[in-house]
Formats: sequence, C-alpha cells, structure tokens
Amino acid sequence: MLFRSVRLSRSTLVALVLGELDLEAALAAGAVDTREPDRLAALLAGLDRFDFWFEIVTP
Repeated sequence: MLFRSVRLSRSTLVALVLGELDLEAALAAGAVDTREPDRLAALLAGLDRFDFWFEIVTP
C-alpha cells in the first residue's frame, strides 16, 4: 500500500490510533489532508487495539 500524500499533525495521528477521533470527522474538520481516505481508513482498521488499563499482576 503506497500513499501519495497524507498530512496530519502528530496529535491527530495519536487521536486516530487511540480511537479518540473518527477519521471522517478529522477529514471534515481539515485535520487530515489526503487524496486517498479509503487507504488511510484501511491502514487504521488494520492496527491492533489494546486495553490501556490492564492488570500486570492479578491477585
């Protein structure tokens, strides 16, 4: 998968990866600039989601 161009800030990328921001909302707000939003959506969908608060040691 090759992107021609994607422009976004680091904070927008972090919000997208963490699921705090929807890609469609970011595109509508102008926070993400790309000619291929479908490819970017496919890339984000392929990332693993982990629970942030997990128990390191269980009692």
